[in-house]
Amino acid sequence: MLDRLENSFTLQMNFIHNASHELKNPLTAILGKTEIALGKQRSSEEYISTLNEILTEAELLDLLTRNLLSLAQADFDLSTLTSEEIRLDELIWEIKEHFDKIRYNGRIEVSLSINPEISDLVTIMGSPGLLRIAIENVIDNGCKF
Repeated sequence: MLDRLENSFTLQMNFIHNASHELKNPLTAILGKTEIALGKQRSSEEYISTLNEILTEAELLDLLTRNLLSLAQADFDLSTLTSEEIRLDELIWEIKEHFDKIRYNGRIEVSLSINPEISDLVTIMGSPGLLRIAIENVIDNGCKF
């Protein structure tokens, strides 16, 4: 029982550490861009550009928050996870488009060595939310490091 408690505590601490780290980056960008925009008078075009950058970071923050909540829920109660058919090719393209919009425009290339017309080769059963989180983490870490 003590081992399970210690393991649970370790998992919780790791989750908190990772969540804090992931949320800090977009939040810092939002705060920094806002401070710069408010620092002096700017043209309408500069304000619009800055607001678009802030919106992009806020969208990333929203995505991270939802993903972290999904992970926390999955860790807490695996019975709430739903399994459904997932088209991996479509999911990967969605993730690429999202990253192109918010962070890594043009840095991610997708190359499929199988024919996506054969749906059996690109369709699996699983939790779409958790699979998205896993793929996003791999791509994000690959681009960062």
